[in-house]
Amino acid sequence: MGPAAAFSLIGFLRALGKKQGEGFKLSHEGYAGDEHPVDLARGFLVAYAVQSIPNSRPAKASQYTQQLIQEVENDAKALKQSTGALS
Repeated sequence: MGPAAAFSLIGFLRALGKKQGEGFKLSHEGYAGDEHPVDLARGFLVAYAVQSIPNSRPAKASQYTQQLIQEVENDAKALKQSTGALS
């Protein structure tokens, strides 16, 4: 998985949340019977997966990782402000 796939997954999960009426953000809740982790966890997972890719340009991988983490943290902060969740 490269950085483009990670950014795409975050965008896809946000769009899916919008379609399900949750807003254009990563979800913090799971659903009964859903075996997938919540979207915020998946966002952090793909960020650190990008960081662990063997790469000849570790500085670039680190930059992508920080951008991905920032995207996920932005959704987590917005969620915390709007609902008080994640306190």
